Amino acid sequence: MNPGEYTVTIKRAGIRIVADRTDLVQVDQTPDGVAFSFKHGLHLILSDQFMPAEAKDMVKAANSAPKGNIIFDLNSYKKPTLVEL
Repeated sequence: MNPGEYTVTIKRAGIRIVADRTDLVQVDQTPDGVAFSFKHGLHLILSDQFMPAEAKDMVKAANSAPKGNIIFDLNSYKKPTLVEL
């Protein structure tokens, strides 16, 4: 599979956003959630004052995933990030 074929999926409640993995630039923690930065100036900020720091750490760890599809299931604090090879 070519790197351009990998996707990033962000799920929250009934919303599902899918983009090419190469368009995701950075995932960062914010004081009240997480922020996704994409190419072309697109930023997606999830505000969730109850999200534990451990969940934010798992989401941010996706920055170092070398390959595969990344699924951010922001409905789950226990397993908010999954990398599928």
